[in-house]
Amino acid sequence: MNSTDKFWLGIWGLATIVTVIVVISITVACHNKNTVILEMVKTGMSPIAALCALDDTIGNNPTCVILAIKEKE
Repeated sequence: MNSTDKFWLGIWGLATIVTVIVVISITVACHNKNTVILEMVKTGMSPIAALCALDDTIGNNPTCVILAIKEKE
C-alpha cells in the first residue's frame, strides 16, 4: 500500500467515524426529547402543548400558535 492509498484510507476512516458520531448524537437527542415529552404528558399536559413547549422555533409552527390562542381564551 503506497502513501496515497494510506492517505485516502485515513480520510475515509475519519469520515466514517464522524458520520457515526453525528448519527449517534442525533439519535440520543431525539430520544431525550421524546422522553421529556412523555414525562410532560404523564403529568397531565396535552401532547401538542408538550411538543410546542419544546419546539425551538417561536411563532413558526401554526399548531402552537393556535394552541396558545385557544388557551388564552
